Amino acid sequence: MIKDQIYYLLHSSMDKTFIETFNINIESHIVPSEKRICVSYNMKSHTFKRSISNLSDLIEFSNKLKYVLDERIHKLYYEDKNNENAYLNKTLRKELEIGKKERDVTNLSKKNLQMSIESSLKLIEKCMQNMYKQNYEITLHDLKLAYNMLPCKYYGFFLSNLCSTISTLSYYVNDLQGTFNFALKSIKYEPKYNVAWKCLGDAYRSFRKFWQAKNFYDIAIYLGYKDEKGERFEDIVQELNNLTENALKNVDLLKEHMNNSTNIIIKKNIGIVLNKNPDSIGGCYVSYIIEGSKASKKNLHHGDQIVALNNHVTYGKPIDFCLKAFQKNDGTYDIIFFKGNIIELYGLKAYKYLMKNDLFYALFENEQIVSFKRNETILFDMKGFGTFSEYGMSKAEFV
Repeated sequence: MIKDQIYYLLHSSMDKTFIETFNINIESHIVPSEKRICVSYNMKSHTFKRSISNLSDLIEFSNKLKYVLDERIHKLYYEDKNNENAYLNKTLRKELEIGKKERDVTNLSKKNLQMSIESSLKLIEKCMQNMYKQNYEITLHDLKLAYNMLPCKYYGFFLSNLCSTISTLSYYVNDLQGTFNFALKSIKYEPKYNVAWKCLGDAYRSFRKFWQAKNFYDIAIYLGYKDEKGERFEDIVQELNNLTENALKNVDLLKEHMNNSTNIIIKKNIGIVLNKNPDSIGGCYVSYIIEGSKASKKNLHHGDQIVALNNHVTYGKPIDFCLKAFQKNDGTYDIIFFKGNIIELYGLKAYKYLMKNDLFYALFENEQIVSFKRNETILFDMKGFGTFSEYGMSKAEFV
């Protein structure tokens, strides 16, 4: 998180000249014997190391680094200017002076931007220190303000931790939509942060979506989450495990306990094409619906996961099992679909697959569009995975 904050403190300096000119190695490490954090940078022959105990120390470190960088940029600019002066005519000199004025304006903007960033980081530090010492609503308001003040959103643990804290406070003040939205942001900024997944599990559990909550808690535990607040987390997870395990043994229980599931009874020749999920996950989904078919007139959509068919649970089963279940019918199909993304349905197995194959951000709508522009094949591979909605749950789901 220290390095993430350094990125913010250096943000105002990261212009084209900075990026093209410098290659800086910034490191942070903990000194076990002294229980303190140190940061250092190494830039060619110049090195600097600083012990960090609070944000002020970090700001001092970044200012020292920026001073060195500004000196070098200044030197580069004037060396180039002096070398060119011998060949410049009056017109070019005039253009150069105009450019200098524009740079002066840019420098003023950078100072204002830097002040905004430092104010935001200081407010975050203050809120974290007073987390349980003042009214939750006051802390929540200030943290949201600090979040909005940040000029850009660097993905990483710092921003993920900020959003998970906002999510937790929203949960405490019974703002369920805020709990969900900021838990989702937290995961988007750093999918390896265990607290983020715990927050998302809390959000879904608040909406009584126990299947998804159990899956998100599993991911949090896999990433190392431990209950340090006395919230009976292990007992809650065990209850949810019992619920899902029993549901997978009986189709009627599956209908009752699997949220976001839809039951459809339809005559055969329904007009859909099935595709399998990755082998490490199992199960199958609707990859295509034939136009004008029986299925097109029902509440079926591309990407819907089939979890049960004709009293056979197909959840997590190999594709051959799913196809055989389709063959066993008396002229009609009794199908249970799950409407949601693959990580809501399959939890840890889906998380491991998506992370291993660098497909996790396919679950977020904006990233899916970017992936399509970059590589159409990637989007095809993502079919059936579904997405998280960045706008949160609909108001209708509050009831």
